[in-house]
Amino acid sequence: MRHLAEDNQIHSHSDVDECVLAFSDEGHEAGTREEVRPPFSRITQSDGDTFPCRYATTITSLSVTDSADASPSDEDGHLPQLHQDHEHSAAHWQAEGATKPTRRVVTLYELGSSAGREQGALSDSITEFWDAAGYQAAFAEFDATLVYERTATQEILVAAKTTPERLLDTLRRVAWLIGRQLLIAFVMATFFLGLLVGMRFACKESRKQARPWVLIDLARRAIESLVYALNASQMVEGLNIRRVILRIRRAWMIFAVGPTLGFTVTLWYHLATIPVWLRRVLAILSWGLSCSLLPWLFFYDAARTMRLQRKREYASQMAVLYTLVLGWGLILMSVILPSDVGPTSDAERLRVASRMEHFSSKILNTFLIAIYDLVSDVAQPYGVIVCALFKRWFMTKFLRRKACTMPSPGCLDGMSMSTALACLAIGPRYTRALADQIKLYGLVESFVLILTNMVEGLKREAHSPSSAALVERFLGLLVLVMIEGLVEALLITILVRSSNLPILRSEGEAGVVRLRILLLFENALTAILVLFIHIYQSYGRAANREEFENISPSELCPLSSPIW
Repeated sequence: MRHLAEDNQIHSHSDVDECVLAFSDEGHEAGTREEVRPPFSRITQSDGDTFPCRYATTITSLSVTDSADASPSDEDGHLPQLHQDHEHSAAHWQAEGATKPTRRVVTLYELGSSAGREQGALSDSITEFWDAAGYQAAFAEFDATLVYERTATQEILVAAKTTPERLLDTLRRVAWLIGRQLLIAFVMATFFLGLLVGMRFACKESRKQARPWVLIDLARRAIESLVYALNASQMVEGLNIRRVILRIRRAWMIFAVGPTLGFTVTLWYHLATIPVWLRRVLAILSWGLSCSLLPWLFFYDAARTMRLQRKREYASQMAVLYTLVLGWGLILMSVILPSDVGPTSDAERLRVASRMEHFSSKILNTFLIAIYDLVSDVAQPYGVIVCALFKRWFMTKFLRRKACTMPSPGCLDGMSMSTALACLAIGPRYTRALADQIKLYGLVESFVLILTNMVEGLKREAHSPSSAALVERFLGLLVLVMIEGLVEALLITILVRSSNLPILRSEGEAGVVRLRILLLFENALTAILVLFIHIYQSYGRAANREEFENISPSELCPLSSPIW
């Protein structure tokens, strides 16, 4: 393998800011544009063709290929050095490009794993991403060819092209992904439906004799604390379950503070041995520590074991993300759900209930929600592209960049996710995180759709048993799931082929699907254990308003202790 010379490398972010994008079909100077080639192929030229001094970089598989027509200036494969004189340097490179065009194809997946041989800002970002992941994780779905042009003083990115596979092949892979996602969601929904039925039975039994059922409430608190620790550790370690467990064992003292206070509050609630105000003070202290100091201590302890320069900044950023999730759940449990937001008058209750009885209303609502998710998810990558376009427009307009750095006047019209990645407007972490987020959100949406309809169908079947109505509700659920699956398939196809997100490519990596299932299971388990009393009360009021209207949550289910 030949090494690129230092003049062909992108040395820093300041060099990257000079990158210019052009997608016009016209030739540049006396040359022709880069031709899209399949991976592992050599770029050749016919006799008589002339090129400006360019080389292409291809995001593809695991090899580095020198083109057949590349002509280094020495036996070591180094490109000719620029002369100090600007005019002489330009004439030298023009002569070299006219007779022996300098063009080279380099695969960036290999480039990222060999930063010692090929230094550059983009290769460094890929290497850092792979080091953090622990393996060569995918950050782009299809091969992207990046074409650079050498001017007298620098290199400029002039094109970035992707070569997607056939649409039929993409649709086949998307169908497999959606089918597996719906199957996982159905199995999960069936399991949690049984859990809801079991907890309802436990609540009824706890009204007769509450003391023996206190153990269930303590087990519920223990599961919640374990899930919080798992979520924090997975934010640091990712796919590696063994390292997640080791991380929890290392920081067990940090994770034990909040649950200890929580268990104390739960026991005092069931034993009724302390005043209510003191119990609430301890509950506020427990949640306050769990949402502020304890997450920061955990992430700072994790940063000390990693090769990070700004450990406090890392701990603060991760703690803010963790606190936002816990804070939203706390607001939901303590403010939104207890307020019982909904129609207050009997006439409005009857109107809403009559509308939801019709299957057409369910189809319309499911379709509108799916379309909203489609539009919002498709627009996510383009927000970064718009920011990158604005940045380059601002630099060109107000910082007065030299005209020689802009080979094409319409260069800003061709921005894409591939060019944004090449210019380091985004990094490999962003594209991979966005792809994982899309898949996880799709799985959660399918799970919630199936579970809510199954709970509603079970409630109606218990109130008025009917085999024909049960079959009708089951077929209606299949229609709703089909609508959700088709819209989700359309979303993934658009994001894969237009934004080049590694949604399908990352599915083949070890542990990716397992982690997604684990995240859904542990967070759904926590949500149901915490919100069960509100779910039970809501569906109970819909079925028998007189019985559930004037009953408090503690009377409805004595084994479920409040958070305050």
